[in-house]
Amino acid sequence: MAPSTSVEVQNIVASTKIAQEVDLNTLCQDLDRAQHSTGAITCLTYRLQEPKIAINIHQSGKLIITGAKSVQDVYTGFYRLFDELRELHIDLLNPPHISIDNVVTSADLGQSVDLAMIAITLGVEQIEYEPEQFPALIYWLEKPSAVVMLFASGKMVITGCTTKKTATEVLEIAVSQVLDA
Repeated sequence: MAPSTSVEVQNIVASTKIAQEVDLNTLCQDLDRAQHSTGAITCLTYRLQEPKIAINIHQSGKLIITGAKSVQDVYTGFYRLFDELRELHIDLLNPPHISIDNVVTSADLGQSVDLAMIAITLGVEQIEYEPEQFPALIYWLEKPSAVVMLFASGKMVITGCTTKKTATEVLEIAVSQVLDA
């Protein structure tokens, strides 16, 4: 099987903010799709089924979306929430600044790889490989800035990019360096 030359988007993390702080308890009562987060961070989680996304709403007015598979999903999710917030007379920024913070992608080399040999060949400056701690080799690229997790199966996860195009560039660099190792 030939190495994959394309990446598949697994998750997009994006953020924006609204024009005011919010009372999370009141907002939780007023938004049908919101519930208090059960994690260590105090926020509300607003969920949609289509697209299947979650938006964390922080008291400061910061909104963080996860689970999106496309930039269109990001905008659809935020604008559906904005519509509901407008109905509650919550001030929004006009226009809102939406920032794509991380595009998480995956790819497959189509073959198994020797992670120990790759770690030795590529050197310790950009590589972390501790199989007792984590089953993947972690490869930090500087330009473009990204992190590649490479598994012995040849499967890869690429994080730290802000576009699918950049993730594809990272994949091409990683494939050439890994297959040359």
